[in-house]
Amino acid sequence: MKLSRSELLARIKTYEWSDFEVKAAQNEVPRDAFETISAFANTAGGHLVFGVQQQRDEFEVVGVLALDKVQNDLLSALRSREKISYQMVTSDDVIETETGKLLVFYIPEAPRQHKPVYLNGDIRRSYIRRGAGDQRCNEDDIRRFLRAAGGPSYESEAVDLDLEASVDAATLERYRQRFQAQNPNHSCIPYDNAHFLEHWALAVAGEGGLRPTRAAILLFGTGAALRTMMPRPLVDCRWADYPWDAPAPERRWLDRLVCEENLWTCWEQLADRYVQNASKPFAIELRTMERQDRPEDFISFREAAINLLMHQDFEETTRAATIAFHPDRVVFENPGYSRAHKADLLEPGAKDVRNPLIVSMFRRVGLSEQAGTGIGAIFSDWRRRGRVPPEIINDVPSYSFRLSLLAKELMSERQLLFQASLGARLSDPEAHALAILCGQSHVSLPEFRASLGMGTADTLAVLGRLETQVLASRIGRADGACYELAAHLRDRWPFPGLGKVTPGSSLVTDQAARREESLVTDQAPPQGDDGRRAARPINKLTVQQRQLLAACDTPRRQTELMALLGVTHRTQFRTFHLQPLIDGGLLQPQFPDNPRHPRQRYSLTPVGAEIVGRQLKAEGASNEP
Repeated sequence: MKLSRSELLARIKTYEWSDFEVKAAQNEVPRDAFETISAFANTAGGHLVFGVQQQRDEFEVVGVLALDKVQNDLLSALRSREKISYQMVTSDDVIETETGKLLVFYIPEAPRQHKPVYLNGDIRRSYIRRGAGDQRCNEDDIRRFLRAAGGPSYESEAVDLDLEASVDAATLERYRQRFQAQNPNHSCIPYDNAHFLEHWALAVAGEGGLRPTRAAILLFGTGAALRTMMPRPLVDCRWADYPWDAPAPERRWLDRLVCEENLWTCWEQLADRYVQNASKPFAIELRTMERQDRPEDFISFREAAINLLMHQDFEETTRAATIAFHPDRVVFENPGYSRAHKADLLEPGAKDVRNPLIVSMFRRVGLSEQAGTGIGAIFSDWRRRGRVPPEIINDVPSYSFRLSLLAKELMSERQLLFQASLGARLSDPEAHALAILCGQSHVSLPEFRASLGMGTADTLAVLGRLETQVLASRIGRADGACYELAAHLRDRWPFPGLGKVTPGSSLVTDQAARREESLVTDQAPPQGDDGRRAARPINKLTVQQRQLLAACDTPRRQTELMALLGVTHRTQFRTFHLQPLIDGGLLQPQFPDNPRHPRQRYSLTPVGAEIVGRQLKAEGASNEP
């Protein structure tokens, strides 16, 4: 939580974020500082810095003059229930700079039982952090906070409906068949439907007999009973043929499924339609010679879809949960943010969930608990497939939770080219960690653990080796220690714009603005300080360079390679074709200390061999009927 002097000054030089706010506060606590405190406490916490003045888009350190007075006044106000509704435990620090002293306060997020945190005894003076500003909560925001604060869960409330008439017997029977397959010796298997529901607290005694809970209607209710509670669809699922962030064409969807039945039927419909639309490369099981058609990303889809069904806020009647399939990603978005912090979602163990009865019913039939927690299973599956880690955005201000499965290869050819040009010897975990850093402004330790599939000690060892090689830097943030790509590498990474992530934007993506042109052009190579040609990293291979790599599966002489390309000018060949591959770590000379050795030959490095192998695999796939 504590920011170092260098980290603080670095953040002041950029701009305010959702977890960072500055005030001049030279002689007294400004009135709007308490609005920021309320907003931080109601959102995700953050740092409040006194002694910095904002002038348009720039910040100037002016220092706090009445240091003791300002510090004592703020801490006293935070202990007063008349000023602020929740007495939070804050941390404060004094940081000296050349132009004055700064007061830095860390305001933690309040527990949900104490939200909304409001000012002057007036709950209407509750604030929330949106982007880099503090906004007063509207009536919907306040109602959401109060709903989440405590009391019986919405799903556990009984509804005044006839149990037998409001529960769809066919849906419940399909669930019970799966339950029996998963729990063949359970004592409740002989129960009739009413007692089965009562056993799991889905039906409660009332006047005239058993009454269903909202959870029973949501899980197994008839269409008529469900619509008395839920005027919106449970899920709106769409398939599109254009990228996620591209303008929508006139024909927005190739296929669409709007689920308006109960949760169990909804899951069955989603699974069936997913299999119909999925790309299904098949395999033959050698023992039985049967064809296996399950899509390779089914595990991730199942866990993400079940999480979406279980954890949405069913009291939100205006927004449906959505699943959007695009060529570059699949996006699952729920009304209602997660009650667990992002770091906690990546850890195994019990979570604070919104709908515990519904979660338990899915878990009892083997859903939502495959391979550990749902989010953990998704990260594990995406890691196995060599993809960029899933993106999680738990957006408190927008009251939504978004999980994106990116169809992006982690160790892409560009990443291989970049890492080869560094000249560092990296293990597979180190190479993967560096690739993750190249796609994000910062990465927390829990995110690294989930993305690498390693324990804390091993993950810290990997990150420590990257720090030792000056490839990564550790930074302190409000949500704990994070890591970023070393500053000297940001200009070398071929996708500019890294580190300029606006609040609320993707934290796990390498979709930054791309520079598609090759860095190997027909210009004179740059000269180093000693007059020798400086090495240039390769961003994109030319056709000629790919030909050279394919030919060097066995050691080749320079004359052989020149003949392959039909080039006669030795200097141009070496400058524009051969040397960039050597500098980029893709080709290696047999006699590196003697370039003019009469028996000099060139062969592939391990990275060069990897790129050639990928190229051959891609060509083979394109030639398949």
